[in-house]
Amino acid sequence: MSCNGEAGPAPAGGWLEGDQQRAWLAYIRVQLRLAYEMNRQLLADSGMSLPDYDVLTALSVADGGRMQVTVLAAHIGWERSRVSHHVRRMSARGLVTCGLSAADRRVTEVALTGRGRQALDPQRREIRRIVDALTP
Repeated sequence: MSCNGEAGPAPAGGWLEGDQQRAWLAYIRVQLRLAYEMNRQLLADSGMSLPDYDVLTALSVADGGRMQVTVLAAHIGWERSRVSHHVRRMSARGLVTCGLSAADRRVTEVALTGRGRQALDPQRREIRRIVDALTP
C-alpha cells in the first residue's frame, strides 16, 4: 500500500513491500522466541516441555480429564501421529494414560493422571500471576 492509502504496484515476485516484510519477519521472530523462552523456562522450572504443557492443559479442561486422540490433536493443532507419539512418551513418565475408550473400543483416549494434574499446578499459578499483571 502506498503512502496515500492506495494500492501500489505489487512488489517484484508478488512478495510483501519493505515495511510489510519487516513487520511480518519481526512477528515471526517474536513468536518463535516466545515459544523458545516458554519451553526453556518450563523445562528449567519443572522438567516439563511446552508440548507437554499443551497436552496437559487441554486434558485438564476436558470432561473427566480425558479426550480422544483425534479430538486432542484438533484441540491443540497437531497431527494425530504427533499426539500419539508424544502422549506415549508422557505416559511413560506417568503424566497421562492411553488406552481404548470404554464407550467405543475402536477409539484411543488419553487421560490426565494425578501426577499430570500435579505437574500443572505450579505452572497454573505462574500463568495466573502473568495474566493478572497484564489485565487492566
